[in-house]
Parts: sequence; structure tokens; C-alpha cells
Amino acid sequence: MNDDNWATDEPIRRSSSRERDEPSADVGGYMAAIGRSRRLIALIVAIGTLVVLILSLILPKTYEATAKISFDPGTIALGTQDAVSTQRELATLNTLLTSSQVLDAAAKDVPGETGDSLDGSVSSSVNPDANIINVMGSDRNAGKAARIANAVATAFLNVQAGQERERLQRAQIDLQAQIDRLQTSGTPDASAQITAIQNRLSQIAVDIQVAGSELQTAQPADVPSAPSSPRPVRNTILSVFGFFFIGVLIALGRDQLRPRLRSGREFSRLAGGLPILATIPDRNRGLLSARRNSVAEHEAYQTLRAAVRAAIPADSHEAILVTSALHAEGKSTVTARLGRALAQAGHRTLLVSADLRAPSLHLSCNVPLKPGLTEAIRAVDKGEARRQALAAVVKHAAPKDSKGAPLYPLDVIPSGEMPDDPSKLLSSQAAESFFGYITTAHYEYVLIDSPPLLGLADTQALAEHVDEVLLVGRLDRIGADNVIDARDLLARLGVHRMGLVLIGGQVEASSYHYYARR
Repeated sequence: MNDDNWATDEPIRRSSSRERDEPSADVGGYMAAIGRSRRLIALIVAIGTLVVLILSLILPKTYEATAKISFDPGTIALGTQDAVSTQRELATLNTLLTSSQVLDAAAKDVPGETGDSLDGSVSSSVNPDANIINVMGSDRNAGKAARIANAVATAFLNVQAGQERERLQRAQIDLQAQIDRLQTSGTPDASAQITAIQNRLSQIAVDIQVAGSELQTAQPADVPSAPSSPRPVRNTILSVFGFFFIGVLIALGRDQLRPRLRSGREFSRLAGGLPILATIPDRNRGLLSARRNSVAEHEAYQTLRAAVRAAIPADSHEAILVTSALHAEGKSTVTARLGRALAQAGHRTLLVSADLRAPSLHLSCNVPLKPGLTEAIRAVDKGEARRQALAAVVKHAAPKDSKGAPLYPLDVIPSGEMPDDPSKLLSSQAAESFFGYITTAHYEYVLIDSPPLLGLADTQALAEHVDEVLLVGRLDRIGADNVIDARDLLARLGVHRMGLVLIGGQVEASSYHYYARR
């Protein structure tokens, strides 16, 4: 690839290119952000739900009982009312229901309570469709909750009836006073007026007898069988959804604070247009089943093997450095799986664990950590023949058949003992001599697992001993700035970039190879 593609003005063009190629914020990007933070979301939901459940179980139980009062606007005392007037009257009655006069009267029927203490235990609501006023009483004792509701409802009816009788009695007194004045006034039509007032007095007398009849107890409060709060089951279910929503918001906010790559296309563009040789699915993620994910992963490494063979002929004896911008992006796994795929295809393959700080290749290949690369370089530095140094540390990583022979030609050099200064060891003349030998030995492919590019000088030293670099990137870990920094560093080293391996990208598992492996 031409190094001109690695121009330093790429960060400036990045924004406009993204706008042309794909939206900066799409559903896929949001879903990827949620997937990356799935453990955090699960932790938030688990802890939050557990706290709510514990509180629901230990908090004191509160019971609520409801008494219903019906309102009939078509009484003799009030006369016929329209719908608007009825709604206004209901609202007024609802307000008066919790007045101090009503609560003080109700407290007399509830031992140990006063009007002030009942104020926090009583509430009311209106059902305008049925002209019903609901009187709710609450208490930690179920029986007392029902008693409070009934006492308040009864007190309210009595207060309303009493106030209505007082109003009518005052009207009686006023009308009687008018009769007395008319009888002594000598007014010509006084007799007719007196008769009309007397008729009104007769009607008021009847109204006094039925005062308050527009309000009746429709249903007394029953003792509740279950507490109204807390409700552990309901609270737990609601908390799961609530904390999941909170977790998603946190995940999206966290992703915005630490923006990551949204797709392989963006990874390739920021890496200077390098081709993506293979996309490896994450077994622990995605909507595919575990089996299909495993099959897709297998086929991805077969694709990577084909890409490597096409780029580097087997008889060229070139060394490939497998690296990544950051730690824990999957380069050691890629090295092991690619080496196994090449060896299974019949190519003599050597894997070298050159990550002398945090080695893991030996675990993937199931070989001992020592002796390894460190011991081999030190042996060469002391004058030992390179052939002997290699033979002392190389290990066969392929499984064996019934006769004890390796099934395929795969060898591994583990990292060995951790040196005091890995960078110094890897940049030494002995290291250059040893790497030069193993690339010209009988191996067709040499894959070198290196430390991450950024922040360490080890990989820069290793780059002097290789012919190609394979850059591994994990979408849920690497950021745009990391890719740009790695691109610029490799450009300064002048090493040829073979391509990219994308970890955790979207992979479609073809039904062809899936059913073929059933």
C-alpha cells in the first residue's frame, strides 16, 4: 500500500467523510453502545432492583380502605342542576371533605386520633362519571384504616346536613320576620305577599326534614385484606424497567464521552484505507446462536488464512507481526487461530510470543511459558548457535495422532521469562540475528504476537525484524484517536501494512456452511 494514503490530514477529513458515508448517530451505533455496556446495565438493574425489593420487604406496611359517597343533584333542596354545576358542586364537596371541621368531628369516633393527625391519613377523589366521592383512609392497621374512612365519611355527611339545616333555619327566621312586618305595614297587597311567604315557609320546613339527602353513603369501607404499600412484586417489576432505562441512558452517555468506532468502514477509513481482511464475531455477543457464532468465527479465520496466503506466497518465508493499538484487543487469539488455520492447510507455521510483558499466546496454544523467546535471544547473545537456540525453546502445539505424530505442522516459541527491559532485549543485535534466522528457516509462515503499539517501544523494535504488519482492532475498545495514532506510528516505522482484522463486527452466518457442518 502506498504510504501517501497515510496522510496526516485524515483527522480533518474524518468528519465530512463520515457524513457522506454513514450517519454519525444511527440505531446500529446506539445498539452497539448498549451492547458494550451490557454488563454495566445488568449491574445497575440488579443492584437497583435488589435495593427496591429489600426496602419493599422491610418498610412498614400501610393499608388503605375506601368509603364511597354518592351525590344526587336532583333533590328537592337543590333543584335540578346542569352538568357544569354538578361538576363544580362535586369539586367543592371534595375540598370540604378534608376540612378541619370534618376531621375534628371524625376524630371523635377514632380512638387516639385528632383532627390534625387524621389530616395525613385521609384523602379523597371524585369520580365525575358516577357522581361518586371516594374517601380513602390509610393506616398501618387494616381495621383502623377502614374505621378512619367510615368515620370521615359519616362526619362529612353529618356536617353537610347540619350546615344545610342551619341555612334553611336562617331562611325561616328571615321569612317569618317579613311576615311580621307585612302584618303591621297596612300594605294593600300584604295579604297576598304573606300567603306566598307562608307557602315558601312550608317548603322550607319540608327541606329541613330532608336536609343533606343529596349525599348518601353508597358503600362503607371494608377492612382491606392486603397492604396498599409497599408492594414488593409490583415495585420489583417496575424497578427492573426503570433501572434498565437508567442503565441505557448511562451507557449512551458513557459512549458519547468516550466515542468509539461504529463500524469496520470507519476503522478502515481512519487506518488509511487499509482493507479489512476478516471480521471476527464475538462469541459472547450478537443475536446469533452460540453454534452459529462459532461457525461464523471458524469461517472468518478461514477467510483470513486465504487473505494471508494471497498476500504472501508460502515460499516467500516472510514474518508477520500481529499487533493492535491497545491492550486486550484480541491479537494473541488472532495469532493462535490464524496460525492453526495455516498449519491445518499444510503450511509449516511458527508462532512467536514476543509480548514479554503480558504474554497469553502460550495459554491459547496450551504450551509452557518457559523456556521461550527471552532465553533464546540471551543464548544467541552468549554465542550459542541460532539453530540450537531455536531447538531449545520451540514447542509443538498441534495435537498428535495415535502414533504420537503432530496432526499438522504448528510450532510455538512462548515468551519465556520476563526480562527487566523488554524493549532493550528486542532491539538488541542478538534479537535481530535470531529473528533473521527463524524467518529464513524451514517455516513458511512466521506469526509474531507483539505488545500493543501505543505507549510501548517493544513493538517498534519488533517492526525492524518483520516484513508485514497485521493490525487487530476491537470495536468495543478502540477509539478513533487510537486508530489514527497507530496509523501514524506504523507510517513512521515504514513497515508494510497487510490489512486489518476486525473483532466484534457484525457478521452474517451463512446457512451454507452452517448446515454443511451439522
